[in-house]
Amino acid sequence: MRMQQQVFVVFYADLTTVRLIRVFQSEQRAQAYVKMLQKAPFDHEAAEGYRYQMVPLN
Repeated sequence: MRMQQQVFVVFYADLTTVRLIRVFQSEQRAQAYVKMLQKAPFDHEAAEGYRYQMVPLN
């Protein structure tokens, strides 16, 4: 039986942009990274645009 492999992709998305930022194997690390970005967003990016999503690899 194969174990399900997955990663957690951190990205920024708004109406005109989707930007991949980083990929983690741990959901907790992805959550912490998103919180950090939301507290100090990049110039011209809204804090609520930072998200993460689980992506299955197989």
